[in-house]
Amino acid sequence: MKITILYLIVLVAFFSKPLSAQDFLEVKYSIDEIKKQRENFKNEKVKSIKFDNTIVEIDQSGKFIQQNTNGEFEYYKIYNYTNDNLTSYNAPADMDTYFKYDSNGNVIEAADAGITMIFYYDENNCRIREEIISEEGEDCPFENIIYDGNKIIEIVGFSCCMGFHDRTIFEYSEKGNIININTYTSRCDSDEEVISAFEEYFYNANSNLPYKMKSWREGQDVSEINFEYEYYE
Repeated sequence: MKITILYLIVLVAFFSKPLSAQDFLEVKYSIDEIKKQRENFKNEKVKSIKFDNTIVEIDQSGKFIQQNTNGEFEYYKIYNYTNDNLTSYNAPADMDTYFKYDSNGNVIEAADAGITMIFYYDENNCRIREEIISEEGEDCPFENIIYDGNKIIEIVGFSCCMGFHDRTIFEYSEKGNIININTYTSRCDSDEEVISAFEEYFYNANSNLPYKMKSWREGQDVSEINFEYEYYE
């Protein structure tokens, strides 16, 4: 699942993302999202995904193994599991992140050295609320997560504790794949809302994994990423 891009700009160190986020390569939190992500990789026998200077390695069950980024901004993640649950990943600059689960297999807490995310779920294992607590003690809860069935269609952002209010809209293809993620932002003292970021995904007809994405955030040019897949035999 994906949190609003403007929020990620502020907290990018915690999520340990490159400059562009890729929704289908993010750590998922609800058990249904986790299963769907792994099934997509497993069913298409994906061994690795390359884009820009990054390679993400995946095992035959669809779980992330490691991520490596070379070039000007070198970066890595090494994923650690216990009984198929992602319990932590190692990353540079003391950005190791640890995960806790409920009895249904949903992630209920994700924490690094400075920030803790807490997740709440309904009886259908859908995330309904998230809170972020920093080491300074500031708490920025999300107001609401809106679903259509088991698909997130809108995240209503935090309640102006950083001076802004935002919401993110998700659009899906007929096959249920994300095709657009648009973030809209307004200042807490204004009702005027502007688009502050977007992601657009492109798919081949026979795949649930994108071959290309376009993204933009306020103050930057539109970027385009092409994904190259390596497959298990």
